[in-house]
Amino acid sequence: MSRLEWRYYLPEEAPKLRLQKRPLANSAGHPAYCSDALTWHKRTWTAPKLQQDLFNVISDGFYSMLYKTLARGVPLEITPMQVRQQIAGTYQAYTQRSRGFGVPSMGDGPAGSMVIMKKCSQPSICWNPS
Repeated sequence: MSRLEWRYYLPEEAPKLRLQKRPLANSAGHPAYCSDALTWHKRTWTAPKLQQDLFNVISDGFYSMLYKTLARGVPLEITPMQVRQQIAGTYQAYTQRSRGFGVPSMGDGPAGSMVIMKKCSQPSICWNPS
């Protein structure tokens, strides 16, 4: 992806809203959907030429960071714990969604599921390999 396009409206240009207390009907008397006459504005953004190959831009940044860590001892910009937390959060959202938005019990998932670890120095979401 090298180009973004979006539309928006300006609230100050929108017509004033009025509460409709009766059901809406069209000119033939059939039920009608509500609608607004908004003036939509359109904007676009194009990535600079050197950044249009998104895969190479991202992978170059990742491998440059990894090289600096391995060769020069520079700390990782994204730590393994941050990655674990991101994966765990995504997993929890998936688990809760698949259970109808219910909160899952601690550790009741399949082997290798993410759970809140109480033995961490700070309560955080960690990987539970058992």
